[in-house]
Amino acid sequence: MDKSGEFDSATYHSFTLTYTADDITLSTALINESVALADIGYEDTVLDASDILPRGIRLFRLPDHNPHTSVQIERKLSPQSGRDNPLFVRVALEDGTQAWSSPIYILREIGEQY
Repeated sequence: MDKSGEFDSATYHSFTLTYTADDITLSTALINESVALADIGYEDTVLDASDILPRGIRLFRLPDHNPHTSVQIERKLSPQSGRDNPLFVRVALEDGTQAWSSPIYILREIGEQY
């Protein structure tokens, strides 16, 4: 790999990744696939190697510039009465990495409404 980060072929502990101007080839113990670079868009191209457990590799193109730097959502929750209701927040970033919150517990009390 040169200093620019571009490479023609790289072999790592468990896979080989090769690309040309036209396609990318990935060889692992479970997946041996070539995909045309023109076919990789903003939506996932999934190379599925599922058996009993779901396994696979997702290929997708990132935009040259992403102006979106924040998000806000609202959800209506229906916690069960009289017990802890653990809620988690999961975030998937643009590059595919994910993060989860610790559980946030909601307790809906049983009793008279004031």
